[in-house]
Parts: sequence; structure tokens; C-alpha cells
Amino acid sequence: MFHHKILDEIYKLDFDSVLELGCDGKDLPNLDILRDRYPDIKLSGCDNILFAKGVDKAEMMDINLRAIDLNEGLPYGDKSYDLVFTSAVLMYVKNIEHIIYDIPRVARKYIVLGETTERDYTKLIKADWTTIDIDKNFWPGSTYKHEGKILIGKL
Repeated sequence: MFHHKILDEIYKLDFDSVLELGCDGKDLPNLDILRDRYPDIKLSGCDNILFAKGVDKAEMMDINLRAIDLNEGLPYGDKSYDLVFTSAVLMYVKNIEHIIYDIPRVARKYIVLGETTERDYTKLIKADWTTIDIDKNFWPGSTYKHEGKILIGKL
């Protein structure tokens, strides 16, 4: 699955805190894996799907969750997480300006974006970028018809 490829890249980084944007409030696949591998780090996730579940803020299995609309930006403090990452999320954000400003504001060390190539995030966010191309057939589900990239940004 696509998220395993992103996690393989995350495992190469040095971090003590993680925020996943668009964490999929149903079962937290990425955050669950990270919690099992790194039980002592601070893990957080946010997703608008949590609104539908009636959740504003919660803690689930030592993971801090927050319901937010990414179109409105991130309600986290400056440099509050070593790593901020996404997995096929930003393509759905209509008001990209807020989130593009907020991701590097909230991230202290790294940004990892697993996204389609419809937008060039390396030109929108200032960082030292490494790019890994992903074949369009690699995306989960039949609705993903775009090529993608995993972008690893060192701040």
C-alpha cells in the first residue's frame, strides 16, 4: 500500500514528535504503525472526518486527535512537531494557501508529502527537498489516475 512507502521514508528520519494531516479518523493506519514502532514519541493526527464522528478533540490509544478543516489552516503552535506528513490529502484542499503557509510553520525538522503531481509543493514550501516518483498504478483505489511523488523536505 501507498502509506507503507511513505512510512519507509519516515523511518529514515530522526524525530520525537509527529503530526499527520488527514489521518483518517476511522482506524489511523499510519499513526498506529508509528505508535507500535516508536512507543515513546508524541503522535498527533487531524482530519475533517472526525467532525462526522462528533469528535472535536480526543485521545485514542495515546494518539492526540483533532477535527479540523485543512482549508482553514492548522491550529498548532510554531515548530510544535519534528515531522509533519500527509498521504494523499493535499489534493483535496481547495484553499491551499493556508495549509502551505502552516505546514512549515508547524514543522520543526521535516515535512513528508505523499501527493499527486498536480501541484508542485517544492516551489510552494521552502525546504531542502528529496523527491521519490510514484507510478500512477501504485495509488490505492481506482479513482487515482495521477502520478505522484513522495517529497521529503528538510527544514
